[in-house]
Amino acid sequence: MSKPTVYVDTNIVSIRYYRGADPLALKEQLATREWWKQERPFFRLLASLAVEREVAGGDYSAKERALADVCRLPYLPYLPAVLDIRDKLLSAHVVP
Repeated sequence: MSKPTVYVDTNIVSIRYYRGADPLALKEQLATREWWKQERPFFRLLASLAVEREVAGGDYSAKERALADVCRLPYLPYLPAVLDIRDKLLSAHVVP
């Protein structure tokens, strides 16, 4: 039986290394770290070049560790349909 697939976006990687004091963000960080430790082995994780670029473009102390996490994962291919959806989401200002 194959494992379910999870797409790891920039939010998942960055919250693992969050260094602020916001209580909600700290709660999310603990939950994410626990999931990464306990549940991750039960899933096939995928990232993308877009996630790598976002993580690499950040300016924070744990950037190298976050980038290493992303680069260890297999990447989704950039297919024309995916690029078309990306362009539509960007032009509609659904995502930054």
